[in-house]
Amino acid sequence: MSVNDSVLDSCDEPELLRALNEDQKQRLTEQLDRYLQSLESGEPLDLETLDRENPDLSEVFASYLSKLDALYGVAVGFQDPSDQFSDLQPTSGSPMTLGDFTVQREIGRGGMGVVYEANQKSLNRQVALKLLPMASLLDARQIARFKNEARAAGLLQHPHIVPVYSVGSERGIHYFAMQLIDGLPIDAWILQQRETAATSRDWRSIVAWAIDIADALHYAHTSGVVHRDVKPSNLLLDSAGKIWIADFGLARCQDDRSLTVSGDLLGTMRYMSPEQATGKAEAVDHRTDIYSLAATLFEMLTLRTAVVGDDGPTLLRAIEQDEPPRLRSLLPHTPADLSVVLQKAMARRKDDRYESADQLAADLRAVLDGRPTLAKPPTVVARMGRWTARHRRSVAVAASVCAVAMLWLVASSLIILQKSNDAKWSAVQRDQYFRHAQSAVDHLGTEVAEQLASVPGAEQVRHALLLQTLRYHEQFAAQATGDPELSAEVARTHSRIGTIVKELKSPRDAIGHFRRAAEGYAAIIESPESIPVEPSAVETRYHAAQNLNHLGLALADIGEPNEALQIYRQALAIQRALVQSDPENERYAAEFALTTNNLALLFIQLGDVAQARPLLDDAIARLTTIVERKPDNELAARGLASALANRSAVTVDDPRSEIELLQRAIQIRAASVGESSNRLSASGELATLLNNLGSANMHAGRWASAEQAFTRAAGLQRQLLSIAPAIDQHRRDLATSLNNVAMAFQKQAKHAEAIEALDEAISLQQASLELSDDDASGHSRIGAMLHNRGSSMLAIGDLAAAETQWMRAIEQQQQALAIDPQHAEAKRFLPTHYSSLLRCLARGKRWQAIDAVAGSYRAAAAGNGAAEKQADRDLAAVNELAVAQ
Repeated sequence: MSVNDSVLDSCDEPELLRALNEDQKQRLTEQLDRYLQSLESGEPLDLETLDRENPDLSEVFASYLSKLDALYGVAVGFQDPSDQFSDLQPTSGSPMTLGDFTVQREIGRGGMGVVYEANQKSLNRQVALKLLPMASLLDARQIARFKNEARAAGLLQHPHIVPVYSVGSERGIHYFAMQLIDGLPIDAWILQQRETAATSRDWRSIVAWAIDIADALHYAHTSGVVHRDVKPSNLLLDSAGKIWIADFGLARCQDDRSLTVSGDLLGTMRYMSPEQATGKAEAVDHRTDIYSLAATLFEMLTLRTAVVGDDGPTLLRAIEQDEPPRLRSLLPHTPADLSVVLQKAMARRKDDRYESADQLAADLRAVLDGRPTLAKPPTVVARMGRWTARHRRSVAVAASVCAVAMLWLVASSLIILQKSNDAKWSAVQRDQYFRHAQSAVDHLGTEVAEQLASVPGAEQVRHALLLQTLRYHEQFAAQATGDPELSAEVARTHSRIGTIVKELKSPRDAIGHFRRAAEGYAAIIESPESIPVEPSAVETRYHAAQNLNHLGLALADIGEPNEALQIYRQALAIQRALVQSDPENERYAAEFALTTNNLALLFIQLGDVAQARPLLDDAIARLTTIVERKPDNELAARGLASALANRSAVTVDDPRSEIELLQRAIQIRAASVGESSNRLSASGELATLLNNLGSANMHAGRWASAEQAFTRAAGLQRQLLSIAPAIDQHRRDLATSLNNVAMAFQKQAKHAEAIEALDEAISLQQASLELSDDDASGHSRIGAMLHNRGSSMLAIGDLAAAETQWMRAIEQQQQALAIDPQHAEAKRFLPTHYSSLLRCLARGKRWQAIDAVAGSYRAAAAGNGAAEKQADRDLAAVNELAVAQ
């Protein structure tokens, strides 16, 4: 419908107001505000007192009181001498009228107006009549905005937008009539839910409401209208359960930007986007509505505001600096994707939000349908990069403080041990101070070190902190050994040493420490004085099993599967007993499931998938129960993702199930990355899962899907490398992912793209080798990459370049075998390179060159039955070609 603007042109300042100076205008505004607040509180201020406080404002103040009377139906004590609004005053019980409307009762109010239920006499219908409040009578800009609201709302016709019927002005009081919605504003609905402590809210219905509003906003945006005041009080839920959006009072028509003055803070701050809250009017566009709707949806779901603060400055800081709480931390039963959608919609940078409200609606529908969403969890890398950029100096200072504090703790705890022989120190004192120091060392030396792993530039500080922690534990173990009261702590210390040594050095170096811990725990558990049901004894068994799990992992890493198998079974025996003694203990259940998963993985490596499957199914069932109960249990989520990935590896002849298992693993790991103390490591695990998904798609012949998964893994690892370039593992992992991307390109005949990816992969792997040239696996990986590059060169017809690549690949595998003669990958790849080289030479009819490499090919294949047969077939085929020539 069209709106006639001719009735809205009475917006000049009254003559009395123009005569005031700036100080008088300021005092008049304050006096009117005070009086309005007193009316709303039901205790009107005494007018004579106000008159005495500001006698120079008496006349102009009185002129506005009559308009207040018209708006709020309150007897104001004295009348404007002109009595120009006397027809609006309730007299002898007669109702207040405005033009064609008879005002019946107030039904709501806000910063831009007061809303009444009224009857439109000409059509005899009930309407909602909105009037401009007192404050706007002093501000010509607000009159202009009121016009804007009428124009914008009148142009919008949508099933979920409250329609505007008519617009008018009665002796300076501007109003417009809307459809009367028989229902409840959402802010009142939220209040009801809070008061009743409702726990049965259906999140799906709430999301469906948000979809309807997102659709309405998209319609408005495509019509050139931005609402700019989306909040609970502007959403209405009617008696039929249909939701509406009303009050486009802050809408800005895109073709009339002059009405908004730069720096104005409009809307309700708690729901404002950062660009709106900071007064950057020129930066406000349709994406501010997306942010505000997401903030409103968050509150509807959780019954708490997304932005917390009691005053303007606090709210502004929260909007600018704080991430909104994760939905699943408050509502664990909601889907992880819903939390991700809200995070994207409420991104601080508008460019990181949805491009349109329609995209937001589509993702919310995908959540309801259980389909993948456009929004993906923000990478840990991106979050840490932004955090570090804001707090770079704090990171450096905190790391230095940690190092100094560690030195103090090392000294103090060792002094405590030495004091243990001092008669003045009681055992209780010694134990109390020692436990406090030990706890502090654990926090600084391990937990803080874990957190530093995710901080760019903190690698050296973290390494130094771990070394200092290691020295502390070694000194403690040396001094405390032999003290029966500290035997459990000594055993645990050896286990801690093993964990640190494994990271700083190697699994092989850590095994001795894990063994000493296992011996110490076994002595305690088997001691006649040990009482199994005592809490300390239970905790000792828990840590003993945990240490055995670490030992099993280290043994598996160095290629000792048989002993690892025995160690895992010992750990499981202890953990099974703990679970049986306390079935509700999630910590016991999680550790039992994690060890079960590790044992299953060992069976997979041994080729015994029949034994692995039931173990994995048991681990998945236990961990699923824990994660469903507590989605923020990062250890359980991490274990579940690993178990699902391992289960996919033993899913035979069923590529669809294999892919579904990996997709579930990725979803779980991605949702839990934010809860991890070492987020870089967690992101690396997510990238590994994506690579596994890519491989599964390759096996299923789904080349494009494989390319997508590999590319996501490479993108994540590229960001990890940019944040922590000193961690060489990130470099090697990125090289591997790029090699995988190249193979997916090759399957789709995208050889130029494959060569580009392989060039970067080879460069990264060579940079890694510069740090450690005796890395046999590194040389072997470069050989594999060169082999793949040769395949693409051959495919585009460049035989000479292909030959060069395979010759270089052979050299790399030979270097790997020179370092480690038993290197399995190098022994497997070497004959493959010869096979490709031989075929390339045959294609170029280079018979003499073939004779030169034939002997080397047979030597490389010797001892490998399959490779020997392939070599025989290749050489026979080449001989036939030579004879034919």
